[in-house]
Amino acid sequence: MVGFIAHGVWQKTENYKTQKLALNLLVKANDSGKVAVAENIKQQLQAVGIPVNIVQASQDQYNNSINNRNYDIALCSMTLSPSPNLSTYFGEGNIANYTNEEVTNIMNEVKNTTDEGILKEKYARLVEIYKTDAPYISLYNNKYTVAYNSRFSRRNYT
Repeated sequence: MVGFIAHGVWQKTENYKTQKLALNLLVKANDSGKVAVAENIKQQLQAVGIPVNIVQASQDQYNNSINNRNYDIALCSMTLSPSPNLSTYFGEGNIANYTNEEVTNIMNEVKNTTDEGILKEKYARLVEIYKTDAPYISLYNNKYTVAYNSRFSRRNYT
């Protein structure tokens, strides 16, 4: 459990041991945009009493840290398809280490379902759970990303 105590210090208690909260923020060293975001996050958290250490990792170090779940916070990029596979975000071994028995049950139920009514109901419930649990927090989106289909063409309507 994490709690705020007097004098602007945050602490957490694990296994009956209390320690001041400090976070390691993992970011790829060669991604200047994310390094700048990490600096901004660090400033904001430190302003409320949470010390942050930015870990600027090489590509290999970053991948190893992500694969071994060796981070407190990680700045990641996700490429979403028009119809993303939700097991990437909610399935076993997801990057957030997120587990929720109800979500697992829903994911198993929708796996082989084609009934649109059931799918709408189950996905609506997933959205509710996501809003409550917030396993991922999106900081920003690339505004230059455009989805298109090569079958579309420009026609001259005169």
